[in-house]
Amino acid sequence: FYAAAPAYRNNSVWLMSANTIAAIRSLKDQSDRYLLAGLESGTPTLLGRPVLESSEMPDMATGNVFASLVDPSVVIFHEVRGFQVERSDSFKWAEDISAFKGSCRIDAAVGVPAGVANIANA
Repeated sequence: FYAAAPAYRNNSVWLMSANTIAAIRSLKDQSDRYLLAGLESGTPTLLGRPVLESSEMPDMATGNVFASLVDPSVVIFHEVRGFQVERSDSFKWAEDISAFKGSCRIDAAVGVPAGVANIANA
């Protein structure tokens, strides 16, 4: 938490895989309180910051970065290609129904590295 620059901590969120979130659910502090709070409300928090599940984060393992504290304002999003719409006339053709599919590819990069702190197992 304190590895992130102070200016970015108040707006930050934790990113972790589902397996990592499940693993830290059982961890407690010295006062026998769970480290992961807010599970009953649906938005878990760790050190007062929201914990978000990300399928892009690796699970806890030796040498892996398994959690990141990120201020969303330092992430730069870029549209790689325009929004595309495709139409299928053959979908449910016998019922005279057409189907439409829309897709868009977006990339992201960290614009201010001081706004991100990664946690790894040694």
